[in-house]
Order: sequence, then C-alpha cells, then structure tokens
Amino acid sequence: MKAASLLNRADIQYTSDSSNTASKPDTSQPIPPAGFGPTGEIVRVVDGDIVELQTNETVCIRLHGIDTPEKGQPFGKAATREVSRLIAGTTIGVEAQGTDLYGRTIGVIYLDGKNINVMMVESGCAWWYRQYARDDLNPMQAETNAKEAKRGLWADPDQIAPSECWGRSDQ
Repeated sequence: MKAASLLNRADIQYTSDSSNTASKPDTSQPIPPAGFGPTGEIVRVVDGDIVELQTNETVCIRLHGIDTPEKGQPFGKAATREVSRLIAGTTIGVEAQGTDLYGRTIGVIYLDGKNINVMMVESGCAWWYRQYARDDLNPMQAETNAKEAKRGLWADPDQIAPSECWGRSDQ
C-alpha cells in the first residue's frame, strides 16, 4: 500500500491553547493519533515546503497550507535552511491531507508534538497558503504575527509569494 494512501484525516481538528501569548501560536498541539499517516525519517529537504520521508519507501511530502519562496527568490535559501534545521534527519509524523497534482503527499508535519508547517510561517520563512488552508487559523495567526514583527520574508516590503507571481497551484 502506498504511504500516501494510509489515511486521510481531514476529520481531525487541532485547536490552539488560549493560554499561549498572542505573539506565538500554539505549535505544540497533540501529536495526531497512532496510524494518522506516514511516519519516518526525513532523508532529503528539497526546498522550504517539500521534503522526502523514508518509510518502507521514499515518500515526497508537500507541506500543507504553506508556501515558501522558491530557491531563486529572496528568502528561498533561508526557507530551505530553516526546514532543514527543524527536521532534517529526524523522525517525524505526517497528518496526510491528500495528494497533489505531482503525486506528492500533502501533509502537516509534526515533530515532538510541534506543527512544523506553522513554525515555518511563524519564523517568516513561509506564507500561509490561503487557497489551500482557508479555514486553518494556526498558519493565519502565525502569518499575522510574522508580518507584525517583520520576521524573515516580511522584512521585505516587496516580497511576492511564488503562487502569486507565477499563478502556481500545485497542491
């Protein structure tokens, strides 16, 4: 069975802990239940929003609900370095959301109970991808916080998300 088809858990809802400060969304949400989707070691970081996971096969994961600058754009290398710093060589879990046009598993990555997708937005290394995560409040709040603090790509007043400048829709 292909790892991408193990389980699609769109029915799982995660909420923020209201005791956290307003400047940092809750990224330490509970790890999804056992069997929620692919689990394995990150063996390759392609760029800031695409990684490869080793299970019984190599699975390409497109981080759900975020968009990072491409390698040739400002902050593109920084986004790749940040996701590498956070998860390269670690064992992670993926809350699978489905499959994109390129056959990649779309998912939310968790490491030690932390939502890595939201952490990428909070650090200013990714945009909240509204088109695909319209109702997901965690990356929305993380983007608001990063904008207000002018973190990462938000320090550049002329930054443009790849999905806007190339009209890309690859999820």
